Amino acid sequence: MPGSTRRLWLPEEDRVIDRYARALAANRYGGIMDATRACAREIKRLYASLRKTDPRHHVASRERPLASIRERMRTRLVTLGLHLVGPRLTPQEERVVSRHVRGLVGGRYHDARKAAEACFDELSRLAGIVGRARQLSLATVQNRIYYRGRELGMPWAWTRWSTREAATANRYARALARGEYATARAAALACHSELARRGGSAGGTKAAGRPLEAVEGRICGLMNADGLQRLRRWSKAEHQVMNRYVRALYAGRFRHVRPAADACARELEERFGRSAGSAGSGFGPAGNRSSDAVYQAMTHAVMRLGLPRHQGDTTSAERHLSEKYARSVYEGKFRSCFAASQACVGELRLLYKEAAKSHAPVVTTLAGRTPRSIQYQIVEAVHRLKLHTPGSRWTEEENKLVREWLRWYERHRLARRLTPLRTAVSGLREDLENMGSRRSQRSCEGRILTEHHRLHGMA
Repeated sequence: MPGSTRRLWLPEEDRVIDRYARALAANRYGGIMDATRACAREIKRLYASLRKTDPRHHVASRERPLASIRERMRTRLVTLGLHLVGPRLTPQEERVVSRHVRGLVGGRYHDARKAAEACFDELSRLAGIVGRARQLSLATVQNRIYYRGRELGMPWAWTRWSTREAATANRYARALARGEYATARAAALACHSELARRGGSAGGTKAAGRPLEAVEGRICGLMNADGLQRLRRWSKAEHQVMNRYVRALYAGRFRHVRPAADACARELEERFGRSAGSAGSGFGPAGNRSSDAVYQAMTHAVMRLGLPRHQGDTTSAERHLSEKYARSVYEGKFRSCFAASQACVGELRLLYKEAAKSHAPVVTTLAGRTPRSIQYQIVEAVHRLKLHTPGSRWTEEENKLVREWLRWYERHRLARRLTPLRTAVSGLREDLENMGSRRSQRSCEGRILTEHHRLHGMA
């Protein structure tokens, strides 16, 4: 299939195109495509005239594409020194649009539509000055302003909230629900200030931020959507009551947080009464603190303190101490985990005393752990560290290694220069560690000697 060839433009064609280019520059057409279509119709008539004298005319025998005529008209406009205002904004129009975009993100306009209406009036007055044949539509102006505003990354007062803004508002809604702010307006003021600071430090156009009413409405809407209830702050008197029950919890008068919270809630209700206007609320404005609400507050207080507590989670200090005594049992310093737990009690008492002293007056006494729970922690540390305690049963895999080193010991036990017992014990212990079993040196030595005595009828 033969490829297409480029046809030169005839002088007659250029004369037609020049005439329409001048008409376009004189604003007699709405745009370059309108002028191009009219020009194409006249060129078609020109071709028909040329084919009458030469049916196989090298140019007129084939119709030109509309796009080719449009590009030729653009070229002729430049050649003729004519100025054409296309769909793109001129520098003067660009300044007008930019000013209204800044007004939108700065809070001067309610939305992009309002900014576009004000901008449209100015652009209409500017159309004749810049040589625009047809005024841009209001929808076009609105779209330009909207997308230019979004490119700045600064949402205006009434548009959608960005992910970061929504997360900020959600954080203040939950703070209001926890009682960290007395009113929704107080939470909205703090949120509004943070949003304004972020907008001012984002660079580019400085945003005035969202209206305070919009921020408050957003916070209240989030609370309703998430089913949150507004909590009032704890008064000083209520804190004193709760702290007293926290001290009782650490002193061992309650086994768990829940019974302490239930007792605290009953006393709060007796002392501060119940508000009829807040009967359905977990936290009312007159001391109506539900058991669940008190339990949550006490749990947060216990987590902040991080102190050892009977029936509570093991602290890092207690875990460190239980691992220390687990290693002592492994090394043979104690006959059992029970014996180690009795020795551990003294150090734990010192630990509890220092911890209570550092958190006074909130906590004055720590009841600590029971002897059984201390023993359990040491046993747990033994298993966690994969240690073996005295008297623990040797597995078949371990016994296989004992037999191998016993045979070595029997062959070399008279060669004193080899220190046979020490070498056998060290080898057995190393092989056990390689298979993930940790036995003390004393345990390995006792095991080899026991098997040696049994072999020779001495056991």
